[in-house]
This record gives sequence, C-alpha cells and structure tokens, in this order.
Amino acid sequence: MPAELRQIYPLRTYAFADSETSLTAIANNTGTPLVVQDATDNASNQVAIFRGANRSTAADGDNGYITYTLEDSGGTQSEFARMTWMANDVSANTKDSKVVWAVQTGNTLTDVWEISSSTSGAVTTSFSTGDIVLPDNVSIQFGNNGADADLSSNGSDIKWIVANNRDVMLGRTSAPSPNSLLHLWEASAGSVSAANNTLLTLEDSGTALISILAPTQGGILFGDAADNNVGQITYTHNDNSLGITVGATSQLVWTDGIMAFQRAMTLSSTAAFTLNATGISGTAIKDEDNMASNSATHLASQQSIKAYVDTVAASQDTLAEMDDVTISSAADDNFLQHTGSGWVNQTYLEFAKISAPSNPGGEQGRLYLKEVNAANNALAIKLQKASNIVEVELTSPGAICAECGSDDGAKDPTYDFQKGVMRVNLWCGHEYEIDLPEWRRVS
Repeated sequence: MPAELRQIYPLRTYAFADSETSLTAIANNTGTPLVVQDATDNASNQVAIFRGANRSTAADGDNGYITYTLEDSGGTQSEFARMTWMANDVSANTKDSKVVWAVQTGNTLTDVWEISSSTSGAVTTSFSTGDIVLPDNVSIQFGNNGADADLSSNGSDIKWIVANNRDVMLGRTSAPSPNSLLHLWEASAGSVSAANNTLLTLEDSGTALISILAPTQGGILFGDAADNNVGQITYTHNDNSLGITVGATSQLVWTDGIMAFQRAMTLSSTAAFTLNATGISGTAIKDEDNMASNSATHLASQQSIKAYVDTVAASQDTLAEMDDVTISSAADDNFLQHTGSGWVNQTYLEFAKISAPSNPGGEQGRLYLKEVNAANNALAIKLQKASNIVEVELTSPGAICAECGSDDGAKDPTYDFQKGVMRVNLWCGHEYEIDLPEWRRVS
C-alpha cells in the first residue's frame, strides 16, 4: 500500500513495487484532492509529466492513456472517457505521434477525436464518429484571426462571410484558384476565365448544367432596385410550359409545339432574316381564292394568290371586261376612245384643239385639230412634202368676205357646170359665184 504523502514528501522519486495503485489522493470533504503546481516565476512552466511504458525496444504504435472514471448505476467506478497518446513513428530523429479522445457509446469505449502528425510534417484533425455541434453565435474562422472567412450561425441564419479580396472554390482534386466569388469546378474548360462581375462560375471540360428540381415550378428570376422579378424564365410542370417575362409582363409561353406570344410582337434583324420551314399556317394566313375578306392585317397563301390572278386574267381578256370600260353594243367600224373617265365606243372620232404638235418622223403623219383663231378651227396634218415636214389644213379653205370683211374662210366650193359657174359659200353667210369660162367635158 502506498504511504501517506506526509511521510514521503521529503523524497524526490518514489517507486512502488506492489500490485496496487502506486499513489492515490482521496478527499472526503469539499477540498480538492490533488493540486499540482510549479511555482517557479517563469512565463512557461512544466507542471507534470505523464510517462508511458518503459519499453526495452520501442515500436510504432506504443501508447499511453489516461482514464477518466465515474460511478455507474451499479455503484462501480467505470471508465467513461480516455485520452490516449500514441507513437506513429518512434524513430529518434523523425518522431510522429497522435492524441485520441474516446468516450463511452452504448457501453463501448469509442474513439471520437484524433489529432495526428506524419513524417511530412502534416498535422490532421479528424472525427471518427458523431457530429460537430457549435452553439449559436460561435463561428469557424479561416486565416489568421479569421482574415479570410468566417462561418457562423445566429440561431436562424447561417452566414459564410468572405473577405473582400477572397473567393471560394468548390471543386475536385487539382482545382485551380477561383476566378469569381463562388466557383464550382469539375474540370478545366481551357484557358477561358469568368467574365467581369461574375458571382457564380460553373466549370467543366465538357458539359456544365444547373438542375432545378421542383414538382410545381422552377425558374430564374431577375430583379432590380424597383422590382425583384422584373425578368423571369420559368418552367411550369402541370402544363409543361416555358414562360419568359420581360419588364414584369409575360411575353411568351412555349408549350409542346406551340410558341404563344402574349402581346403584340415585332421581329427585327440587323441582317438577313431566314425562315426555314416546310410550311406556315394559322389564323394570320388566309387561303381565300377570291380574296373576299380584303384584309389589311393578314397574309395570303401562295395558292390563293395564284388562283385569284388566274381567275382575273382568264375573265379580263377583252376591253369590255376592263373595269374602266363603258362599252355598250359595240359594232363594226366603231372607234374606241377615252373620255377622261373611261373608254367608250362610237362611230366617230372627236378631237380636242391643241397647239401645233412637234414634227413627226419623215415617214409619219400627225393629225390634229388646230385653232385658227378664236372663232375658227381647222383639221390639220403634219406630214412630209418636198422632203420637208409641213402643216397642211384639210378643211375650211381660207377666204376673206368682200361684203363684211370676215376671214372665217369658206365652205368647199360647188361647181355648177350647167350654168358654168363655181359657187362659194362663206362661213359668214355671204355667197359668191365665179364664171368658168371655156370649160369642156373630157370624158
């Protein structure tokens, strides 16, 4: 049995050979059973040393442990926890070690927390089982004094605060440095980098997708300072529709085979606009062979346009069928003449007086009604005579009345061979006779 401390106090080292506990400190009052102190006035003092086995030949895996006991419901002092220190490498110049904390779990002493070192100098902390629980307003900090990031919970929200000059990378092995606030990396996409102002980057060497899994509706919302969903891309599952909202107004609902624009729409292009399709149909396309609706807002099909033109062309094959023609009872030797409002048929030609036209070609003639003076018109023609283009009056030979002085001209003369005179009636009403001396019949 060990001696009382009062008896052994003067000695520095004590060795106990019996099989019982070498040293026991028990207090049966409220005092502390054991206090160990190095009272040397130093900033750092070694207070106690716990030594493991005194091995003849040290080996990797050698360990020592401290047992922590409590009394169980049967009144037995039992081991409730253990702290073990172990040699990973016992080599004199490359020693590595670990510390393991174990607790009772279902009446089994279970390793929970381990701090271990390796020859490379790396130190790892690992948990074998259980959860790491931090109370509210306690954070995990990264970097010196949390200079890089701070992960915490305030009881309702979880916040991961990253310093202004820091980004976050979540990636596979060999992931590079992030080039946006949050970078999800599967494999390299090449030399490309995220564009300026990018907050989230998804990178892969082949395909990078975002999956939105929701039984009712999934989508992406775009907001600004005035409206948190001014732009939307949504997919609704009950009717399998893809919706696009611009300016807080639904623009397009796309279902299977149907793109339904929700408002008046203008399609424009700064270059050629090509529409490739085997056909176009719908209420905006009219297939009317007679064009009866006369719509200003619909398109006509190619077939209906051709049918209408063919019908009109087949029926409008004579002048009488032209819309601006008013011909009635057309007969032989009728003339077709325009009245200014339509075409008419008549047995005569009407002329409007004009100024003398320009000269025709040498082998052409131009017939026209000429104004001689305010009271007289003449039918004239321009044609070639003696190699020159001249004007020839066809009617109303000129004459000046000896009675009244009128120069309106005369009618065609009348030859009276019974009396041997030429009778001339003037347009002024006066009449003259001229003898025909020595006339004779030749046939």
